[in-house]
Amino acid sequence: MSFPRNKYHILKLKNASQEDIRKVAEAATVEGETIHQAFNITADDVVDAIYATDQYARAYKEKR
Repeated sequence: MSFPRNKYHILKLKNASQEDIRKVAEAATVEGETIHQAFNITADDVVDAIYATDQYARAYKEKR
């Protein structure tokens, strides 16, 4: 997975497996990560957010 070159770049999740997304989510939510400073976030929350962001970016790009 590469970083976006501009703010309109899609996440390109087609190259990432569900297992890859789950690994990222689990790493982001281990005890001590700053993601927990405001409220409790689970790996499932992160997975959902990643897929929702990708869907939003695709819909936005189609409107342009």
